[in-house]
Amino acid sequence: MSPAIDASGRPIPPCHSSGVHFLVYAHRAAQESDGWLRLASVPSAVQRLLHIVGLDELPATYATLQAALPA
Repeated sequence: MSPAIDASGRPIPPCHSSGVHFLVYAHRAAQESDGWLRLASVPSAVQRLLHIVGLDELPATYATLQAALPA
């Protein structure tokens, strides 16, 4: 089984550059281990930030934690 990280966005503090850098690092680390990073219940402010910096497709985001879990 590949390494995986599930992160629920409830509650999530304001995200700044270190948070964005962590998400990029965690996503790359997961991919290098044939795993994945999925975010669930991401607040709209964080979604906007990810979109602004061009990371809205990386990592994958889901409406709920249940939806983020693999079948």
